Amino acid sequence: MRVLLDTNFIMDSFRYRIDMAELFDLLPGARLATIPQVVTELRRLAARRTNHSKFARVALSIIDG
Repeated sequence: MRVLLDTNFIMDSFRYRIDMAELFDLLPGARLATIPQVVTELRRLAARRTNHSKFARVALSIIDG
């Protein structure tokens, strides 16, 4: 099963320090996924100078490996 993550969930997981590993406990065998538009939106948000941009940068660093 794939769990599709949107921009808000990804950023909020860092903002509120949600442990992504807990998702795997709730959904054994699940794979986390996202769509290209989410990555594009994170890049756009990361380029801004706002309080939220740091969360977008962290999310991109993990998504990009």
